Amino acid sequence: MKVYRQFCGWSTLQKLVDAVEVGLKGPKGETLIHDERERDEARAMIATVFETGARICEVIGQGEHFPGLKCKDIIVLEDRVNVIFNIEKRYRKKTDTIKYKATDGTFMRWDNEEEAKESGHPYTSYRGYITERVIEIRNIVFPKAEPLAPTMIAWAEKVKMEKGEDAKLFNIKYSRAYRIIRAAGLQIGLDFPPHRLRAERATQILQEYGFTDHELTEWFAWESPTIAHKYTTMMPKIIDKMFRGVMLQ
Repeated sequence: MKVYRQFCGWSTLQKLVDAVEVGLKGPKGETLIHDERERDEARAMIATVFETGARICEVIGQGEHFPGLKCKDIIVLEDRVNVIFNIEKRYRKKTDTIKYKATDGTFMRWDNEEEAKESGHPYTSYRGYITERVIEIRNIVFPKAEPLAPTMIAWAEKVKMEKGEDAKLFNIKYSRAYRIIRAAGLQIGLDFPPHRLRAERATQILQEYGFTDHELTEWFAWESPTIAHKYTTMMPKIIDKMFRGVMLQ
């Protein structure tokens, strides 16, 4: 993930959100936002991606491993917002076992020999694994007073009122979400690839809240503090440069 030396600022993020208007055009001249509902949904999507620091696919959903947020996953308290993610991680190997595969080029696989025999295909055995899927539950908490929080909350309440708490929060395909964010960025004169929202959130959390390596790692669910270390080590360099400049004067 690219490291940004300085947080772009809440005002810039608000401009990015506000740039999503009816009639917003994509890179090929296609209309990305057709009406006010699509506008409100897209604005809330940008706000949610930034506020949670999550990947777009985790927010809007993509494939069977990323179901996307539901209304019930957004919990608004007196002074904070909780967002619950249920993310399916990779298969985890459990134990060795004997499995079977076809030898006629069909790439078929079976967990037991009975199934292999019943298939009618020639087969052979091989050593494999019994695996399981692991569900990661991530709880993101941030202040309700943050500038983009109202945009996210208002959309969640609207969808919940219309469709119920089990309703999916966003119905935007990944490719369209990508184009919307890039197009909104161009409207305000910035190159704003979607993943920049995640990187900007990391920079903002560090600079405004003073998170440590381990706190950043936990927030973003990184496997190690290596990425977080890139953020936390940049601040002393900036400060040193600022004060060195003052002393030279």
